[in-house]
Amino acid sequence: MVPTRASQTKYSNGELVLCYEPDPSKVRVLYDAKVLDTLVSHVHGKRIIKYKVHFQGWSSSWDRIVDEDALLKDGEDNRDLQKELFQKAKDVIGERRLKWHHQRRLGEESGDSEMSSLKSEVECSDDETSDEEVYEKAPASVEVPLELPQDLKQILEKDWLYITHQKKLLVLPSDPNAVAVMESYMDYVVNKRFHLTAHSTYAQEKDAIAFYRLAMETMESLRVCLDFYIEKCLMYKEEQEQTKNLKELGSLNGEKKLILPTEVASPAYYKEVPVNPSLIYGPVHLLRLMVKLPDILGQTVLDRRRQPYVIQHLKEFLKYLHQEKDHFFGPFLYTDSLSAE
Repeated sequence: MVPTRASQTKYSNGELVLCYEPDPSKVRVLYDAKVLDTLVSHVHGKRIIKYKVHFQGWSSSWDRIVDEDALLKDGEDNRDLQKELFQKAKDVIGERRLKWHHQRRLGEESGDSEMSSLKSEVECSDDETSDEEVYEKAPASVEVPLELPQDLKQILEKDWLYITHQKKLLVLPSDPNAVAVMESYMDYVVNKRFHLTAHSTYAQEKDAIAFYRLAMETMESLRVCLDFYIEKCLMYKEEQEQTKNLKELGSLNGEKKLILPTEVASPAYYKEVPVNPSLIYGPVHLLRLMVKLPDILGQTVLDRRRQPYVIQHLKEFLKYLHQEKDHFFGPFLYTDSLSAE
């Protein structure tokens, strides 16, 4: 039977929840998630409830439909469980890394590093199935080596002085906003990084398209991160009252009519009420996010095969912000706190 929307369920649409990793072959951890939709079907007279969820801090391409028992209420006890599972995953994966490096070193000392590495993989795959094995198969939580250029660090230092000592506030909504900044970067990627000509080979075209797609995915993920973490760790206490007032805004003007290759937000994103943070806040808050990103991503589990490419694009974006710093940053972004309210 075709699923229908439920009137009474354990979780409601829009509710913030904790969701277990949907892939049973990966580490069993809990992610912050949001219920997007509730689907109810009846199979042989039995009521089946599933939920479509969005994982906070990830792009919509990672949205999943999960069973009801994959979700937990967002409460203190379940938050403690979330921390416990993440720590267990990190500990087990760390032990595997140490074991692998030790065996590889022994192989190198004996002049047979390739056979030693192969033996290590065989030993891991031959173990009996257990909870620990499931953790070992999972990708490790990522360490993101992002280092801001000195000029961008100084911009953040001035930002701190403006807000905390000189009693200034950023002019909001920002012009440009965070979405506009990220779209300008994608425009840069398309126009400056695509060196394709009529003589370009198929391999060159394939590499260029892959670069573009991962750049777009990185920008979409940054937008989601900014929307989710803006009030959690990207604001000074002096900005709280201003933020409270901004929540009363309806939708902004300038909605998108057409999705272009460089756009990181859909037309529907511009119509949402209240206004999404990435349409209100701008380059300064994006820069604050880049500082916090290593800690944020350190709490997630990222496929180690994708890790170097994601880090590469984050570094490319930082280079772009540095290159355009005179355009995106400066005293013109601020106003006296009284006049900003």
